[in-house]
Amino acid sequence: MTASPNKPSRFWKELIRRKVLRSLAIYAGSAFIILEAATIIFSRWNFPDWSIDLVLWPSWTA
Repeated sequence: MTASPNKPSRFWKELIRRKVLRSLAIYAGSAFIILEAATIIFSRWNFPDWSIDLVLWPSWTA
């Protein structure tokens, strides 16, 4: 069984066709914005250090 050299190319084309990469980029971008905003707001308003964990918790359980 030899791997076809065309296989990775087909894989990427399929990801693009199904808009997986676009969804991944939107998810990663929005997660970054939410975490950065939470860090800035929580430090500005003197929230306890563990409060950022409440924002991080749903991101790694999804």
